[in-house]
Amino acid sequence: MKIFFSLFLPFFLSFAFLGTIQRAEAQNKALEPVIIDKMPQSLEEFIQLRDRIATTPQGGVAIFVIAMHLYTQDPKLGEACLTIAMDASRLKAGNAYKGFAPNDSDFRLIKSQLQQNPYLPRAYFKGTSPENGYALPKGKLEINCQTNPYSGNANEGKLKVFTTCTGADSARPMQLQRNDKGLWKATEWSSLLVGARRPVVKTSDDL
Repeated sequence: MKIFFSLFLPFFLSFAFLGTIQRAEAQNKALEPVIIDKMPQSLEEFIQLRDRIATTPQGGVAIFVIAMHLYTQDPKLGEACLTIAMDASRLKAGNAYKGFAPNDSDFRLIKSQLQQNPYLPRAYFKGTSPENGYALPKGKLEINCQTNPYSGNANEGKLKVFTTCTGADSARPMQLQRNDKGLWKATEWSSLLVGARRPVVKTSDDL
């Protein structure tokens, strides 16, 4: 009998562990996709988009991702947009937007990661991939998010949201908080700055 248990115990434990993972995955909840018609091209367009979509946690995620992308295109515009997308607790006095700017340590990390990996924000849009260089699709743009049993309760004004990344095997967590205007803003986003798979570089040998 002891031999029987010693032989089959690892299998029992493996099945139990797998069952736990499957139950956790089954409890993940997909949130309504965030779909925008086009990428904003100015601060005014960004604020209009923020007012429309950041009324939900996943909209707050999308606004932060869009701000990161805009930073790779226009650092001055991007810094202002990041300031708008962040919770007030992550800001300092500065000149980025209305007398505020991101905290030094936060902005230093964002700047460093996006300079090294300018494609990273695009990895959070549906339809991009390492194979297509994370090129944004034509037409409408979509960002997908989900929560899990440990995300918290949106009714309490705080939530951890997991964002699909086309350059990684798992969704990336981000924490948000609803402000007094009912807009969801980022309070923690370090996982979104972790590198994704590098874009595939196609070469042509005409020699």
